[in-house]
Amino acid sequence: MKEKSVTSFAIPNKIHRAMCIGIILYLIVSLKIRNLEMSQADNILSQVAVGFAFLAIVAGLFYPPILAKAKTSQNEPMNYQVVKLIQWAIIEGATLFNITQYFTQGTMYSFAVSLILILFLISRYPNEKEVNQWFPANRLPPKKEDDGF
Repeated sequence: MKEKSVTSFAIPNKIHRAMCIGIILYLIVSLKIRNLEMSQADNILSQVAVGFAFLAIVAGLFYPPILAKAKTSQNEPMNYQVVKLIQWAIIEGATLFNITQYFTQGTMYSFAVSLILILFLISRYPNEKEVNQWFPANRLPPKKEDDGF
């Protein structure tokens, strides 16, 4: 008999896919619309966008475990889905900022940073290991091996 998992990954998985698809489509549309002739002028806002990307990666790696230990206004622990949504939103915001900078200014480093952030967002897929690390009190039971009986 299979044991039910304590945490359902169906909803966060769908939200994760939707967020990833949204920014990838935004990038594709920007590539199609953008005139391929790039200007040499660097804009300070493009550099700020890259700075936000760095901060988003740091926050995406280190903020969720801290947030997992926080309490809500009802003095209840945060749940995994909320923590993941916050993590994805931080990364998505920096990604869209860099895609917009590429679209408006034509800076190739904004395009490259956008691709890196998209890959980083895709890598933040929900998984049981994170649940067990961030929420040890809600540790998921180990999956039982089927011994053939």
